[in-house]
Amino acid sequence: MTDIKTILIMNAIFSKVGDFLSGLSTMLLSLVTLSILAEVLFGIGVFGANVVENVMRLITMLGDGGFVGLIALLILWSLFNKDK
Repeated sequence: MTDIKTILIMNAIFSKVGDFLSGLSTMLLSLVTLSILAEVLFGIGVFGANVVENVMRLITMLGDGGFVGLIALLILWSLFNKDK
């Protein structure tokens, strides 16, 4: 009987941690989007970071990776495009 209780408690903990991480990643993705928009509109980076240049460097790096870059891009896409 205690094994079932332990499993239920662990499932609840993992569910809460998963929800927290999902919310955190959504918030950070929104911050990146807002940073890109602010940099395009005002011409200066947010918090001293050049977000547009970093995103362009990431896209170039994935493009130079060939097939591996394509696989990495698909993995990133699937992580950010989760339907609940």
